[in-house]
This record gives sequence, structure tokens and C-alpha cells, in this order.
Amino acid sequence: MLFEDKIYDFQLNEIINIVELSPNTNWKLNHLRYTDQWVLSYVINGDGLVYHMNEQDISVQKNSMLFFPEEFERSAICSANEGSTRIIVLKFRLQMANEVTNEIFQTIPNYIENVPLSIAKMFQEISKTWSQKRPGYAIKCKGLVYELLYELLNQSYLIVERHQYEHQLYHVMQAIETDISKHYTVKELADMAMLSPSYFQLIFKQFTGYSPNQYQNFIRMSYARDLILSEHYSIGEVANLVGFSDTSYFCRLFKKIIGVTPTQVVK
Repeated sequence: MLFEDKIYDFQLNEIINIVELSPNTNWKLNHLRYTDQWVLSYVINGDGLVYHMNEQDISVQKNSMLFFPEEFERSAICSANEGSTRIIVLKFRLQMANEVTNEIFQTIPNYIENVPLSIAKMFQEISKTWSQKRPGYAIKCKGLVYELLYELLNQSYLIVERHQYEHQLYHVMQAIETDISKHYTVKELADMAMLSPSYFQLIFKQFTGYSPNQYQNFIRMSYARDLILSEHYSIGEVANLVGFSDTSYFCRLFKKIIGVTPTQVVK
């Protein structure tokens, strides 16, 4: 792991605000820069949201994260109607304990797509805790933000390397989604990405939130649900079309992933 042989530490001095925004066409940022605030934002839905930073325009996607340290300048506009774009914004003050900590924070990209599920859930829990303002909420939110920042630091090297391999990973995902009836081994998928099986599994799960096998099953069951809803095929035919010769096993896996049995889908 990056910086694994060194000690990093920081202090969360204050949570300034945590808010869920719904930008509209009247919303914009012009060369915004805070001298004493850090900002972390989780984009639930980024329709029409464009940020200008690091001399480039970025069309922000859903399930992405924006990370702005002190003194970082950015502008933004939104072309969507109110309600279609939703962002959880955390503003806080940090104090670094040493230069190593500052260096590792600098490795975190300012814009990160396909945020891991664990981080997305943390943002949602922090936002919910702050908005409810139950007794002790400030202490709980501090603990959750510490946990979130630790997770970002802990995964920063994976985030950087994941961006390096995005093209290969998208190629693998496209192969899975194109040939629904085929179940690839981890080695076959790793070979497509030109990575070792163990490293491929690590990067793939960080990228998608699923292991390679979980992702394949999720895609196949989602496609199976669409076929069932079309009412053109029997359950057995759908099972065969998505690569399962054992209809009973298909039905069990379908319920585990979709939440209902195939027969319940059409009711």
C-alpha cells in the first residue's frame, strides 16, 4: 500500500456543514476557493452538472465524488431542472499532523467516478445523522467523517491505480454484458484486462463494488428479469438464455439477487 511504512495522522477540527443540494439552472460557482475549508461531495445524480477545474470541464456522473482541499479553485454550472441533480456536500476543517499525511491526501483525485459502495453508504449515513440532529449527532458525525477520510486514505492508491486501468475494466464489463449466456472464469477476465487474477479481482471490486462472479450474476439476473417481464419466454427458456441449464438453481440465484422469485416478477 502507498505510504504503508509511514505513519499518517490528522485532526478533524470542525464540521462546518453537511447538506444535500439539488442544483438547478440558476445555480453556479464562479472561481470558488476556500482558504480554510475542505470539501467532500458525493454525487447521487449528476444530470447536467459540469465542473471546471484543473483547466478542464468535467461532466459529473452519478455515484461519483468530488474532493476539494484548501485553496483549490473550481467553477460549476448546472443545466438540469431542480430535483434531478442531487449532491451530498461535507465541509470541514482539517489539521495535518505531518507532511506524510499531506502527501497522501494529495494523491486523492479531485474527481472520482464509480465510488465504492462502502464510501457511498458512509456519505448517506453522515447526511442522515446530521439532518436528524438527534442528541450526540455532532460527535457521531465526527466519528463517521473520520471513518470516511480513513477509508479514502486507505483506498487512495487503489483509486489512483483504478483510473489507470479504467479502459481495461470497461472492456471486461462490456464483454460480460455482451455475451449474457457465458460465465467467464476470473482468469479469463483477468487475461482480458492483462492483469494477474488476484490483482484484477482487487481492482475490479474497487471499481464496481462487486466481485467478478457477483457482477456476472447481477448482470445475468437483471437481463433475465427483463426477459421475464417481456412475457415471451418461459422460466426455463429464460434460464437457458442467460446460461443456466439447471432451472432450479437459476430460480434460487434469481431470488437471492433480485429479491423475488421469477414467477413473482410477472404477477
